Amino acid sequence: MNTNDALVNHLIESGVLKTPRLIEAFYAIDRADFVRPDSYHEAYVDYPLPIGGGGTISQPSTVAFMLG
Repeated sequence: MNTNDALVNHLIESGVLKTPRLIEAFYAIDRADFVRPDSYHEAYVDYPLPIGGGGTISQPSTVAFMLG
């Protein structure tokens, strides 16, 4: 996947995103805005990415599960 829309569509199709509010939020917030420049090419994959300081940004499906 190479766009936020493609990622969100994948999460909807796989049953991870179910509610209209979560779907709207995931479309509105681009994950690429939260990844390091060297990870930008992986911004729209469904796995955690490093953000520096030994931390990671959670994979989108995990975030959806926590919020849903």
